[in-house]
Amino acid sequence: MSKTLHVKFILFRDSNEERTFARVNAQVFDQSLTDQEEFKQALRAALTEWSTKTKEGTEAWACSAGYFNIGDLANHLGDNKLKRFLTKNGIFNLSIEIDSKVSGCPWDFDDILMDAR
Repeated sequence: MSKTLHVKFILFRDSNEERTFARVNAQVFDQSLTDQEEFKQALRAALTEWSTKTKEGTEAWACSAGYFNIGDLANHLGDNKLKRFLTKNGIFNLSIEIDSKVSGCPWDFDDILMDAR
């Protein structure tokens, strides 16, 4: 039996108006899918097949105006037909958490949080 591998990728959209990021989590059995590019290719293959072979996928593609991205995908994770195509391409238990913040936060990741001694 293959070992379950957990993958996590953080995707960013950084603009002057907002900072949006998605936490993508999944399980895979194929070691190659722990690589970001390999995972993305498997995800694209699953989504392309879903969009061409199911009514739900075709409608999702049309609603995205040809720009189906991670935010769109997050809205369709409950689709059982999509789950079958993901599984076929080696992706299991896919979850996506999206967060968006308006720019202008008074502190960021690298701010020092302790006073000098």
